[in-house]
Amino acid sequence: MTNRTVTLQIPEAIYERIEQNAQATGQTVEMVATDFLTWLWMDLPPDLTPEALETFFDYRLRAIAWHPHFSKADTMLRRLHKLNEQGELPDEQRKEFDALRSKAQYELDLSLQSWRILERRGLSSEHRAELRFDR
Repeated sequence: MTNRTVTLQIPEAIYERIEQNAQATGQTVEMVATDFLTWLWMDLPPDLTPEALETFFDYRLRAIAWHPHFSKADTMLRRLHKLNEQGELPDEQRKEFDALRSKAQYELDLSLQSWRILERRGLSSEHRAELRFDR
């Protein structure tokens, strides 16, 4: 993967949160920010198991918990789902529909497991809405 350099102006509170995570994990601020953004926007690895999430740092779990599920294939999944409900899904598209549905379920399962781990580590469900801005 090719890396690009970007200079960002971010709120102080977000920088402090990234800096705290960097100190807690022995990484640089740049490494934590890059890792968080990578896990937030990349396709989740198909071999990632919910059990493996137990070893992840909190900031990475947060990225997975907020992963934009279905974003890339949402339109196709909805269209195929509608055809399937109407009984009009051609056999050649059934495999695609099943694969998209399985991927969506997989991503949702990882997201839910990330939330469970974060809650077990002391993050209550009331704080979920705050995560996007200050965690």
